[in-house]
Amino acid sequence: MAVSQTHREKLSAAFRSHLDALPAKAAVRAVVVLRPTIPALTGKRPSREGRKAVAEAMQQAAQSAVERLDKVLQAVGGRRLQDSPNALGTILVEASPAGVFQLAQSDVVTAVMEDQRISPPVRRA
Repeated sequence: MAVSQTHREKLSAAFRSHLDALPAKAAVRAVVVLRPTIPALTGKRPSREGRKAVAEAMQQAAQSAVERLDKVLQAVGGRRLQDSPNALGTILVEASPAGVFQLAQSDVVTAVMEDQRISPPVRRA
Protein backbone atom coordinates (compact mmCIF):
# COMPACT_ATOMS: atom_id res chain seq x y z
CA MET A 1 0.00 0.00 0.00
CA ALA A 2 1.44 3.34 -0.96
CA VAL A 3 1.59 6.18 1.52
CA SER A 4 2.13 9.74 0.38
CA GLN A 5 5.64 11.16 0.52
CA THR A 6 4.58 13.82 3.04
CA HIS A 7 3.46 11.12 5.49
CA ARG A 8 6.23 8.55 4.92
CA GLU A 9 8.19 9.80 7.92
CA LYS A 10 5.31 8.87 10.24
CA LEU A 11 6.01 5.16 9.60
CA SER A 12 9.46 3.55 9.73
CA ALA A 13 10.66 1.81 6.58
CA ALA A 14 10.66 -1.53 8.44
CA PHE A 15 7.07 -1.05 9.62
CA ARG A 16 5.92 -0.03 6.10
CA SER A 17 7.59 -3.14 4.70
CA HIS A 18 5.96 -5.34 7.35
CA LEU A 19 2.53 -3.82 6.60
CA ASP A 20 2.99 -4.36 2.86
CA ALA A 21 3.71 -8.06 3.48
CA LEU A 22 0.58 -8.67 5.58
CA PRO A 23 -2.76 -9.88 4.20
CA ALA A 24 -5.25 -7.04 3.67
CA LYS A 25 -7.55 -8.26 6.45
CA ALA A 26 -4.80 -8.76 9.04
CA ALA A 27 -5.26 -7.02 12.39
CA VAL A 28 -2.27 -4.86 13.28
CA ARG A 29 -1.67 -3.39 16.71
CA ALA A 30 0.00 0.00 16.54
CA VAL A 31 1.03 2.75 18.91
CA VAL A 32 -0.21 6.10 17.61
CA VAL A 33 1.60 9.23 18.74
CA LEU A 34 -0.96 12.03 18.74
CA ARG A 35 -0.14 15.63 17.90
CA PRO A 36 -1.53 17.50 20.89
CA THR A 37 -1.15 21.19 21.53
CA ILE A 38 1.70 21.35 24.01
CA PRO A 39 1.36 23.84 26.86
CA ALA A 40 3.89 26.67 26.93
CA LEU A 41 6.90 26.00 29.13
CA THR A 42 9.23 28.48 30.76
CA GLY A 43 13.01 28.18 30.48
CA LYS A 44 13.43 27.05 34.09
CA ARG A 45 12.85 23.58 35.47
CA PRO A 46 9.21 23.25 36.57
CA SER A 47 8.30 22.12 40.06
CA ARG A 48 6.85 18.68 40.70
CA GLU A 49 3.37 20.23 40.63
CA GLY A 50 4.24 22.09 37.44
CA ARG A 51 5.41 18.90 35.72
CA LYS A 52 2.23 17.15 36.80
CA ALA A 53 0.14 20.03 35.46
CA VAL A 54 1.98 19.92 32.11
CA ALA A 55 1.46 16.15 31.86
CA GLU A 56 -2.24 16.54 32.62
CA ALA A 57 -2.58 19.37 30.09
CA MET A 58 -0.86 17.26 27.42
CA GLN A 59 -3.16 14.34 28.19
CA GLN A 60 -6.24 16.57 27.88
CA ALA A 61 -4.98 18.03 24.60
CA ALA A 62 -4.32 14.53 23.28
CA GLN A 63 -7.82 13.51 24.34
CA SER A 64 -9.30 16.12 21.99
CA ALA A 65 -7.26 14.60 19.17
CA VAL A 66 -8.78 11.19 20.01
CA GLU A 67 -12.17 12.32 18.74
CA ARG A 68 -10.66 12.95 15.30
CA LEU A 69 -8.66 9.72 15.52
CA ASP A 70 -11.89 7.81 16.24
CA LYS A 71 -13.38 9.09 12.98
CA VAL A 72 -10.43 7.70 11.02
CA LEU A 73 -10.58 4.40 12.90
CA GLN A 74 -14.31 4.10 12.26
CA ALA A 75 -13.79 4.76 8.54
CA VAL A 76 -11.15 2.00 8.26
CA GLY A 77 -12.81 -0.54 10.56
CA GLY A 78 -10.22 -0.12 13.31
CA ARG A 79 -10.60 0.41 17.03
CA ARG A 80 -8.88 1.91 20.03
CA LEU A 81 -7.44 -0.55 22.53
CA GLN A 82 -7.14 2.09 25.27
CA ASP A 83 -9.76 4.47 26.60
CA SER A 84 -7.50 7.50 26.55
CA PRO A 85 -3.99 8.56 25.62
CA ASN A 86 -1.23 8.33 28.20
CA ALA A 87 0.81 11.27 29.53
CA LEU A 88 3.08 11.05 26.47
CA GLY A 89 0.13 11.43 24.10
CA THR A 90 0.22 7.88 22.73
CA ILE A 91 -2.66 5.46 22.32
CA LEU A 92 -2.80 1.81 21.27
CA VAL A 93 -5.03 0.94 18.32
CA GLU A 94 -5.84 -2.02 16.09
CA ALA A 95 -6.50 -1.70 12.36
CA SER A 96 -5.83 -3.35 9.03
CA PRO A 97 -2.58 -2.55 7.23
CA ALA A 98 -4.49 -0.10 4.99
CA GLY A 99 -6.01 1.41 8.13
CA VAL A 100 -2.58 1.99 9.63
CA PHE A 101 -1.54 3.81 6.45
CA GLN A 102 -4.72 5.92 6.70
CA LEU A 103 -3.87 6.80 10.30
CA ALA A 104 -0.48 8.06 9.13
CA GLN A 105 -2.30 10.40 6.73
CA SER A 106 -4.16 12.11 9.59
CA ASP A 107 -3.00 15.54 10.70
CA VAL A 108 -3.61 14.63 14.37
CA VAL A 109 -0.98 11.87 14.16
CA THR A 110 2.74 12.53 14.64
CA ALA A 111 3.90 8.93 14.21
CA VAL A 112 2.62 5.37 14.03
CA MET A 113 4.79 2.61 15.47
CA GLU A 114 4.37 -1.12 15.50
CA ASP A 115 3.29 -2.43 18.90
CA GLN A 116 6.08 -4.83 19.73
CA ARG A 117 6.35 -7.16 22.66
CA ILE A 118 9.20 -6.20 24.95
CA SER A 119 11.08 -9.02 26.58
CA PRO A 120 14.28 -9.19 28.61
CA PRO A 121 17.47 -9.99 26.75
CA VAL A 122 18.48 -13.63 26.59
CA ARG A 123 21.44 -14.33 28.84
CA ARG A 124 24.03 -16.58 27.36
CA ALA A 125 26.25 -18.68 29.54
